[in-house]
Amino acid sequence: MGIAKPETQTSPWSQFPGSPAGTARHDDIYFVDENTGWSVRATGLIHKTTDGGNTWALKLTKTGTHFRCIGFTSPSRGFAGNLGVGSYDAVVTDSNVLYQTFDGGDTWKNVPGFAEEGMKGLCAMYILDANHVYGGGRVRGPAYFIKSTDGGANWTIRNLTAMGVMNGIMDIYFQDPLNGFVVGMDTNKFSADCSPPYYGRLAKTTDGGETWTPVLTTDISCGYLWKMSWPTPQIGYVSMQQNGSYSEIAYYKTTDGGNNWVLKEIPLSSLGLGSSSFYLQGIGFVSPDEGWVGGTAGIAYPSSFLHTSDGGDTWSKSGYNNTYRINRIRFLNSGFGVAAGERLHVFRLRPPPPVTPSKINGTVGQWEKGAVNTPADVSTVQRLLQTAAQKLNDPSLDPKGIDGKIAHVAANSNTVSAIQAFQTRSALEVTGLIEPADETWTKLLAAAGETTP
Repeated sequence: MGIAKPETQTSPWSQFPGSPAGTARHDDIYFVDENTGWSVRATGLIHKTTDGGNTWALKLTKTGTHFRCIGFTSPSRGFAGNLGVGSYDAVVTDSNVLYQTFDGGDTWKNVPGFAEEGMKGLCAMYILDANHVYGGGRVRGPAYFIKSTDGGANWTIRNLTAMGVMNGIMDIYFQDPLNGFVVGMDTNKFSADCSPPYYGRLAKTTDGGETWTPVLTTDISCGYLWKMSWPTPQIGYVSMQQNGSYSEIAYYKTTDGGNNWVLKEIPLSSLGLGSSSFYLQGIGFVSPDEGWVGGTAGIAYPSSFLHTSDGGDTWSKSGYNNTYRINRIRFLNSGFGVAAGERLHVFRLRPPPPVTPSKINGTVGQWEKGAVNTPADVSTVQRLLQTAAQKLNDPSLDPKGIDGKIAHVAANSNTVSAIQAFQTRSALEVTGLIEPADETWTKLLAAAGETTP
């Protein structure tokens, strides 16, 4: 059983300076190198960064779609999965399962064939190499496995619900083209009141996904296995989302390549937390011994992100503003990783590249006062205000999103309100305007950490 201990080290995690915000969380994040990455979230949003997360550009808004997962085989070729209609997000109207891009995410098109085979949604993707791409979904069922061995040109589909293996898939991992794992729930159906009960399940394939064998079915009811992390082919971890009442955070660990799994628990009382107060989802290990878990919200930030350095024997609080709702943790290498939750986060063991201060070319703010408000300038100001709100822990500075737009009526603009709040906080004349090189702009750059005050 894992117990909590005081955190004594400085965390290698921090929030990306330009992290987008908006709906409850980012469901997934994927980087192909330390500069280029993408994130996806509900309301059909896909963002991209090409400067290591300092800035993020909105590439797609697709109403009625809930993007749950994303993966790229190269800087230009990528895929994004949709939750689909009839799961936990009632506003989803898009029945397409998989989207693809050939230009780095600038444009996206549906990949036909999945919905036609009865597949409802896609919750996880795993990119083994440029040719081998795997996917699984969805949460609450039905359970389908998909794969491509030619970089996404062609796909095979297997219905694991019809095969009697499981009734929901939340994550997928392949060690090589033959050996892989999926996690989710057993063959019982999801029910909000756990009547009848359902259990978490992990299944394994040794033939590239043609057949699957259940390896682990949890004794804990009213929950499902959620995310996996494999720091080595032999050592793996899987988190468990518990939907009933519980007094311990539960996850599983293997040390023999996935043949056997051991339940590990963290008593909530050891963290100073009450019953059922930590909602576990994201899990990520950068080495066999060092890892983090998250997923919860609504508690003190330090308790929302937990750290272990001894393979899960002990855990310590390592959260900060804002490590709520961490759903996915990925490591590109031993010195660089990313996490997706309410905001986007980065793990670095070496200093980030120097930041070139942002600039605007025209006035941003109230239209009626003559602001130019080009989309690029507005996005820059919104990003800096968002970063300042996080660093200063002042929600009044948050423009509530980065969309490059300002309402023509000042009273209806969150961005104008944030500019005015920043000017008030900085003891400046409250004009609702920011001009290049004026005092509001200079102080905003400093507040966002791009220049020295």
